[in-house]
Amino acid sequence: MNKAGILFSFAMIASTAGMSQKAAIDDTYWVVETNNRDTVYSVVRFFDGNNNLLHEVKLDNIAIDIRQKKNRRRLDQLLTSYKMRSSSSAKKLRPRTSV
Repeated sequence: MNKAGILFSFAMIASTAGMSQKAAIDDTYWVVETNNRDTVYSVVRFFDGNNNLLHEVKLDNIAIDIRQKKNRRRLDQLLTSYKMRSSSSAKKLRPRTSV
């Protein structure tokens, strides 16, 4: 009875792990490079999940402080809007096939 209980619980655990869903993880991210010393500028780079550069923006005379929550939130919004624009433009640039 004890071995049967152990085998039953092991089978239940294994079946539960097999049926679990994998979460869709969005691996896009941004990186900010800021220089405050000689000339003030910030460079914002957006990357995809394969660490390929999607977009880069240089902002002269602006120093972005990512410790502030509003700046991080704004960068996240820019990233999502850029992804939406790039996916919609990719659909428009598909080659048309002739009949």
